[in-house]
Amino acid sequence: MKISEHELLNLIAKSLEIESKQISLDSSIDEIGINSISFIKIIVDIENIFNIEIPDDQLNKEYFNTIKDLYEFLAIYPTFPQKI
Repeated sequence: MKISEHELLNLIAKSLEIESKQISLDSSIDEIGINSISFIKIIVDIENIFNIEIPDDQLNKEYFNTIKDLYEFLAIYPTFPQKI
């Protein structure tokens, strides 16, 4: 899957209802207000936009300290299964 840094930051900002310039890849997930519920919403948005399904066992908010951690996770899984 190819998602740019800009796309991910915009998606997260939209989900949190903040401006994208308020966050960066180095932003702490917790400090910008991403809780378990908003994390799931962000993942669902990514899955819907890119028509993919990210395995649930690969996702745990506790694994991601920064937005960069999430971006790098998405970058190393370039071929998630397509949704049917």
